[in-house]
Amino acid sequence: VLAIGQNDFFPGGGGAYFNIYSGNWTQTEIDSYVTTVVANIDTALSPIDTNGAKLVLSNIVDYGVAPVTKDFFPDAASRQLVTAVINDTNTQLLGLASERNIPLVDMFNLAADLLGTSTVTIGGNVFTNGAGVGVQNIFVDDGIHPHTGASGVIANAYLQSLDSAYGESIPLF
Repeated sequence: VLAIGQNDFFPGGGGAYFNIYSGNWTQTEIDSYVTTVVANIDTALSPIDTNGAKLVLSNIVDYGVAPVTKDFFPDAASRQLVTAVINDTNTQLLGLASERNIPLVDMFNLAADLLGTSTVTIGGNVFTNGAGVGVQNIFVDDGIHPHTGASGVIANAYLQSLDSAYGESIPLF
């Protein structure tokens, strides 16, 4: 599984998330950044893909669904600006995966579906879209990383993609 690029849109440290959210970057700067992100992922993908490995590419998750991001970046319309840029990046990653005939796991939409609601039911258990140490929380107490239940769903998405693309029978969690 190649799942790099996630931190290219991490909301901390005054990087891309902050600059897009705040309107500090021009469209040209945004386009240049996206081009660089996709090129970097392509560079990382090349040696793995040419070795004939069974490979799955992940697109980029939008941190805007995380509780801590909503706390530090409270304006939903400005968060949506970042979401649109991530979506554009993911469209380019889909093209890259298609060019190379590599399956793509849509973590962007999975995260939005799984993490973008107030509660979600996984395996008959109700989880709250909040941060905390209890396993009933979708996020661990840092408010940015998925907790055990959500991590299992994410792992299964990768396993299902490997199974589907390569005719494997990997047991799911």
